[in-house]
Amino acid sequence: MGNPRLIDKKTFRRRVILRIAGHPLTTWSAVASAAAVTVAMIGNDQAIPLFVAVVAGLVSVGTAAFNLIYRSQKIGEETIENIQREERAKVSTRLDDLERKLEEDADRRDDEALRDLRALVEAFKDEHSIINELDVTTATDILARVDRLFWECVNALERSLKNLEIISRLSREASKPLCDAREEVIAQVQQGVKELGNILTGAQKLVASKRSGDGTAQAIASETAELRQTLELARKVEERMRGVGGERNYDEYLAQQ
Repeated sequence: MGNPRLIDKKTFRRRVILRIAGHPLTTWSAVASAAAVTVAMIGNDQAIPLFVAVVAGLVSVGTAAFNLIYRSQKIGEETIENIQREERAKVSTRLDDLERKLEEDADRRDDEALRDLRALVEAFKDEHSIINELDVTTATDILARVDRLFWECVNALERSLKNLEIISRLSREASKPLCDAREEVIAQVQQGVKELGNILTGAQKLVASKRSGDGTAQAIASETAELRQTLELARKVEERMRGVGGERNYDEYLAQQ
């Protein structure tokens, strides 16, 4: 599922350093070295404790240096995987919470739209996705557009939910501007769902043309052009999503009173 933000470089470096410094052999050797130094300071026979301290210190520094020099790439890759796994868990929790809240009202359109959005994005990003059979440039463009449109829809649904809570405290007449804004949000989100489906269909048709034994370069070019048009329509939907259901709706309503 889509991830709303990129990995922070400072977080990445800090996690890598902690992985290297926190290796059990590095940590326990450092602890043993410190303990040996303490024993040497309070004991009568300092030779053996100091020797142990030096050896343990060298083991600790050596292990850290070995990991830094020979395992830094693997540690970096594992760190990225861990961060991405944590981000996916946060995203999943956020979407599950939103879906649960949307299901609390009688209107089924918003929670159904969210479920459709999640299913479509999963279809794009699954390891067996049709996207994997496209060239890198096309696949990257599609996934970037899908991700942006998905999160614009999610953000709009979250803002609409906030307005819905306000609507519940207002009279029918007073709540009409916010109700109209909510209807616009739902309509645009449903349009976003439709465009994601169109993008997926376009990608499938393009791959089918490339697979076909009699698929000509002209046919593939035609499917590619159609897919680009679909992406452009998705971009326009994304832009419209930014203009509806925003937090300003209630403030604008109050200002008009």
